[in-house]
Formats: sequence, C-alpha cells, structure tokens
Amino acid sequence: MGTSVRKTSAKIRKLLQDSLNENPKISVDEVVPKVAGATLKAKKTKEYFGDKDFTILVGCGLSCFRKIASIGYDDFVREYEFDPSKVSKVEIQKIIEAILEEIEKENGDIQSSFILNAFKLAMTNVLMDKITDPVVFLTHFCELFLDMIIREEASEELSSAFKEIASDKLDDSILQFTKDYVEQHFSNCILQCVRGEIDIRQLVAELQKKLK
Repeated sequence: MGTSVRKTSAKIRKLLQDSLNENPKISVDEVVPKVAGATLKAKKTKEYFGDKDFTILVGCGLSCFRKIASIGYDDFVREYEFDPSKVSKVEIQKIIEAILEEIEKENGDIQSSFILNAFKLAMTNVLMDKITDPVVFLTHFCELFLDMIIREEASEELSSAFKEIASDKLDDSILQFTKDYVEQHFSNCILQCVRGEIDIRQLVAELQKKLK
C-alpha cells in the first residue's frame, strides 16, 4: 500500500502543479474534482471500500435504520431509556456506543478507526436530525467516508497549493464534491440495497466498481 500511496501523492502534486501553471488564478472548487478523482482511482481507496469493517457497518447501519423507520424515532430512543423530547448529542453518542457494542458482540471488534469514525459521525448527524430513512443514512455514511479518504490523501497537498485559502473552504469544497459524487454514482445502488434488490455484499461490490 505504501508504494500506491506515494504514487497517488505524486499524481496529485503533478496535477496541482499543472493546473496552477495553466491557470494561476484557478479556484479551489475547480481543482478539487480533479484531485478527488485521482484519489478515488487509487488502489488504497478501493481497499478501504473492500475492508470487512465497512461491509459490517454498512449492513448493521442499514438494519438499525430499518428498525427506526419501523418503530419510529421516539420509540427507538426510549429503548435506550432516554427521553426523545430532551435527547441531546451526548445521549445520541451513548446510543451509538450501545449500538456498536451489539455490533461487535456479533461481528468482533471493528479494527479500522478510520471507518469507525465515519460511521459514528454519520450516525450522529442523522440521528440528531431525527431522520429515520435508511437511504439518508447510507448516503451520508458514503459521503463522509469519501470525504475522509480524500482529505487524508489530498488535504495537505491542497493546503500547500492554496496557502491563502482557509482550511474550512477546502473542507467545504471536498465535502460538496463527495455529495455530488455519491448522488451521481452511488444513489441507485443504495436505493436498490434498501429496497432489497441487492444485498450488502453486492452493494459494496457495486460501490467499488463506481470508484473511477
């Protein structure tokens, strides 16, 4: 993986250099899709999506939100002995930790802190908004997962190339790219999985195929 990472970093540096040489005034929003595209094609990205922990958390997350959609948000929160009318981020995080305990009892420890962090953040954001739709959860999980992968690989290079740009602007541009990418490339597969037309392993395989 180390050689693959170095090759990807070199491609990103060259891409940024060529883009800036061609147009010194090029905007971050114009460059990010090119940089992100190079990252998504990397072997490392496909390996992240092929990690068994990703498959486990996608499947368990889908099951969890199917349950929430079935029984309702309030009853779901009450199962963890919290008041739905007063639930805060602290309570939501306690619920997520309880969910993860059950996941790990059944599947063993989640080894990838990277994938785990994306899962926790997606769960937190969706549950804080009281959303019960499994499609929204899976979509947001994929958006955040791609966002983390791209920022891990490319944020340092982008920050170096655009020193005058605030880090928040870079982060926003990358997240917007991932939202657009998931909508364009992943949304149909996610819908098929939620509808039961394909299973979790087929979904993950399809997502890997879309990384191009």
